[in-house]
Amino acid sequence: MQKLVSGLHAIHFAGSRKLDSTASDQAHAQEQRRISPPVAHPVVRVHPETGRKAIYLGEKVRRFDGMTEEESRPLIEFLNRHATRPEFVYRHQWQAHDIVLWDNRCTLHQALGDFDPSQSRYMERTTVLGTPSGYVVADA
Repeated sequence: MQKLVSGLHAIHFAGSRKLDSTASDQAHAQEQRRISPPVAHPVVRVHPETGRKAIYLGEKVRRFDGMTEEESRPLIEFLNRHATRPEFVYRHQWQAHDIVLWDNRCTLHQALGDFDPSQSRYMERTTVLGTPSGYVVADA
């Protein structure tokens, strides 16, 4: 499996997969692709500081470069299931004044929406410049 995925590039799409059902959704999706075109990233990334390998996928990946969505789907699902196995998952139990940092180069994260929407939350995002690993896919 490691040999199979080590040379693959996953095509990451911005936006929601739920679009495309109506003409206005399709127009919105086309505009979104123009503003944020699909980007290919290696499926296996090597962390520049630690040298450790990590799977770089997620819900925005629809296919692998050189493969159709249908051909890609089983492997994407397999790799996402592997990456989200319980032994790899950290679930933060938020408390007042918590600060959580993670490294997007080797972390798959997802908001669960399991908070009281009537309570206020304050969040800031900081992005540190790094070495780009992907390239824009013109024909996606």
